[in-house]
Amino acid sequence: MLDLFRGYCLGYYIFIGFYPPPENANGVRIHYFVRELRRRGYNVTVIRLYPRILSRPIERGSYGETIINLKLKRYTGLIDRIRDLASVVLSQHIDGILENIKSQRPSLVIASVPPIEATYLGYRVSINLGIPLAIDVRDLIEFHRGDGFIRAIYRTYSMKKIHRIYREADLVVTTTEAQKAVLQSITDRGDIVTIHNGVDIELYTRIYDVATQHRNIGETYEIVFLGDLSWRYHMLEEIVEGFSLAYRRFNVGRLRLKIIGDGALRKKLEVIIKRLGLQDNISLKGYLDRETLVRELIISDLAITGRPMSRDLWNITSMRSTIYEYIGAGLPILAFRPKHSYIEKFIEHYSLGVYIASNDPIDICEGIQSMIHRLGEFNRDKIRSIAKIYDRNRLSRIFAYTIESL
Repeated sequence: MLDLFRGYCLGYYIFIGFYPPPENANGVRIHYFVRELRRRGYNVTVIRLYPRILSRPIERGSYGETIINLKLKRYTGLIDRIRDLASVVLSQHIDGILENIKSQRPSLVIASVPPIEATYLGYRVSINLGIPLAIDVRDLIEFHRGDGFIRAIYRTYSMKKIHRIYREADLVVTTTEAQKAVLQSITDRGDIVTIHNGVDIELYTRIYDVATQHRNIGETYEIVFLGDLSWRYHMLEEIVEGFSLAYRRFNVGRLRLKIIGDGALRKKLEVIIKRLGLQDNISLKGYLDRETLVRELIISDLAITGRPMSRDLWNITSMRSTIYEYIGAGLPILAFRPKHSYIEKFIEHYSLGVYIASNDPIDICEGIQSMIHRLGEFNRDKIRSIAKIYDRNRLSRIFAYTIESL
């Protein structure tokens, strides 16, 4: 790996975290940040953690950035997870990389969290190279109560270390005002910056008029879900069950659900869909290229998103980045998760759809019925105008300006 590394021009900024492909919520944010920095003439290196598609240890990205694929081991045992990742697990991977990039004199390292490992790794790079550390906190994953007992204990153990690094970092950025309030309380710092996730308005505008010509208005009602099928917390089983009830209550044949995304849960969903006899009415699209994905959203009638009912800080303060994609396509939204969540306030503030404080399939069914009967109340052009507030290109310029100011 180290021989391959030589000769690449590593430069001004180092990003650490998830990174496309595939283009999902976990990596697309820094993908746009990297593009903006490359537009400004900076050299960028991305240390991509847990790559799903591994071609070479080092490769060139679509914007000329250097990508280092760092395939860390995913530990499942409690003893292994309680190890100090900073000194035991990550050091064996990063030492050789540090030796090579030191001579390139990078100016800043940016850790994109989650995964938690990015925090440890970013801190290590910052200390070893003597450069500032910025942390981009997409959500408060350390407060997530779900995802298994072992991981919950590990996150509890890690929390103090993570928050100490947040306090010592030169810059902390987060994605919602609710998360900012929590981080301010944890770190006792008043300089945390909020830069929302967003949507590529330029791309949606270019595709929208042509795509809408292919909508079957009034003939069928098409519901769309967009997300990574690797995570149980999207509540897709409940969405499918709720859709099944709505399908049988509604005019048969006029209701469709398409699920865009892929992951470990796909096979289980296929079994559930077959058991319900809805193979003709629920389609699993898998991962789509960017423009096809945008077209599929635009030709839909409404979107759906869910979360568990737990009231941990991860759940109630976060914002699903796919919601910005939905409003970019002008879609009204049916959402469900706990009462008084950030998403509930967002949907109510902009009148984007219906919010249900329940993940019961019966309530989801009734939400679908309510949305279909009220579709005429939602102006898609107005929803698209709201999306412009969250233009990824503008937000990326704000991010670039913020780190340039360090």
